[in-house]
Amino acid sequence: MLSKDSRMLLDSITGLFGDSTYSDATIQCGERKWRIHKAVVCSQCDFFKVAFDGRFKEGSNNIITLKEDYPNAVAAMLRFLYSTDYDDTAHNDNAESDWHALAMNVHVHAISDKYGLPALSKLALFKFDVLLTQQGCDAPGFLQAIIAVYFEDEDRKEPLRRSLMACVLSSGKPLLARENFQTVAKGVPAFAVALVSEAFQLGLTKELQLSRSNSTYRCPACGIAFTVEMSLSEIQQAVRYICCPSCATHRHRISTWEANYKINRESGGT
Repeated sequence: MLSKDSRMLLDSITGLFGDSTYSDATIQCGERKWRIHKAVVCSQCDFFKVAFDGRFKEGSNNIITLKEDYPNAVAAMLRFLYSTDYDDTAHNDNAESDWHALAMNVHVHAISDKYGLPALSKLALFKFDVLLTQQGCDAPGFLQAIIAVYFEDEDRKEPLRRSLMACVLSSGKPLLARENFQTVAKGVPAFAVALVSEAFQLGLTKELQLSRSNSTYRCPACGIAFTVEMSLSEIQQAVRYICCPSCATHRHRISTWEANYKINRESGGT
C-alpha cells in the first residue's frame, strides 16, 4: 500500500497525462497523438529513451510515430506509464468494437512485450484472468480475444492461451453450441486444432482415471493388508499376477485375490 506522500506523487504524475502544459515530446499512432513528458515515459521504457535521444531520425524533432501498433493499445500503454494502471473497460459501451475488455487486455499484453514493459504485461494478464474467472465465456470481448490470441503463433501469448482454453473446456457444450463461437472456431484454424487436441487429451485423461481401480487385499500368510492399483480390464480378464509385498510368499492371479482375499472397503472386513 502506498504511503500518503507516494500516493500524492503518483496522483500528480497521473494528472500530467493529457496535459500538454509542460510536455516536451509527441507520440503519434494512426490518427491519434499524445503530448508526453520524456522524463515520465523515457525513464520507464528503453525504446522511447533511445528513440528520443537522437538515434532515430524522426525522434530528433521530438516526434515519434508508431506505425505498426493499435492506437487503443498505445493509449493504454501510455496511461500505464503515467498511472501504473489502465482502463480495460474503456470500449465496452461500443457494441461494435473489437476492443471489449478481454480483447483489450490481449492487445495490451502484446504491446507491453513489444516495448519491454514486464509490469504492464503482468497487469494485462492479471486483468485477463480476473475477467475469465468472474465472467467466463460471457466476459466482454471473449470471441475477439480468441481471434487475437490464436491468429498468430507467438510464444508470448501462451499464458493467455492456457487461460482461454481452460475457460472454453470448462464451459462445455453450451459454449460449443453457440453459432458465433462455431464461426470463430472455423475462422481460426490454430484455435480449432488446439481445441480438438485439448478435448482429446482431456478425454484420454478421464478415460484413464475411470479405467483404474484401487483394490485392497489381506495376505492369508502374514495378515498384512495392501493396496494394488490396476486397470479394470486387468481385473476383468484376470491377466495379472500379484504377490504380497510383505512376505512375498503368496503369488496369485488377480482373479484369485479378488475371489478370496479382497477387503470390502465399506465394511472393512475380508
